[in-house]
Parts: sequence; C-alpha cells; structure tokens
Amino acid sequence: MAPKTMARQSHLQLHHMRVKLDSDSLVDMSVGLMINDDLYAYSNFALCDYFMQGRAKRCSRHLYDIYKLSPLIKFDEKFLILVGEVRKHRAQMSICPSAMPGVHVPEIITQFCDNDFYEKDYEDITSYFSADYVSYKDTIAKMREIATGSLFIE
Repeated sequence: MAPKTMARQSHLQLHHMRVKLDSDSLVDMSVGLMINDDLYAYSNFALCDYFMQGRAKRCSRHLYDIYKLSPLIKFDEKFLILVGEVRKHRAQMSICPSAMPGVHVPEIITQFCDNDFYEKDYEDITSYFSADYVSYKDTIAKMREIATGSLFIE
C-alpha cells in the first residue's frame, strides 16, 4: 500500500502505511522519514557538531549523503527558511553546538576539511560502495563549495 503523508513534526514527514508481516497478517504503522531537504540541512549541522565534539568514527557518512543530495536540492528562499528552522530546532539540544547563536558553520566546515578530520572514517565506511563510490576528495570539494556559500551563515 502506498504511504499516506501526514503533517511534518520535528522535520520528519510522518507516513502511515500497512505492512504485510507474513502471509496472514497486516499491521498499520507510522514511520517518520526525513525528506531530502531536511536530511541535507541536518547532515551539514551534524558534521559540524561531530567535529566540534571530536567524534569522527561512524559519522562521516553525512559527507556521502550531502554529496549525493546536492543535485536534488532546490536552493531557493524556501530552502533557506528550512535551514533556519533546522538550526533553531537543533539549537535546543545541547549535543548540537554548531546550531547555537554566533557559531559560523562555514568556518567549521573549512576546519574539518583542512584537517581531513573525517578521511579515515570515510574510507573505512564507504569502501563497500563499489557501484556508487564517491571519493573523499570529491565529498570534501563539495563541502568546500558549501563553506564558501551563504547557505549556513546565521
């Protein structure tokens, strides 16, 4: 059955669906899914948060997501508003220091790019993407492009 989209809550789009568990039973369930625009915005902040906390292990996957999502995002006024909403939402959580007022996200992106902070982790966790592999160098080039733009400037 096709998912029925409900109102957004906390940057998740809630989908209701009926899932077949086995040959005799169906169950109705709700699943919160992050849409591309939200995932893109959240992933940029997450990379900055992990860098600020010194956590690279199993966190570099966001580089791949951002690289792959970039051509799918319409960088318009609506998206800029979304980035502001994501920042405001994340700023309410102590584990999200990059969203706090006065934090310059492009500067943090530049720092983790300059330091190759995520390189080892990225190579470790993406090496099995043989059919759709994106090099660390290419993801960092995309991040540098983001850092030079005005998208994440408060």
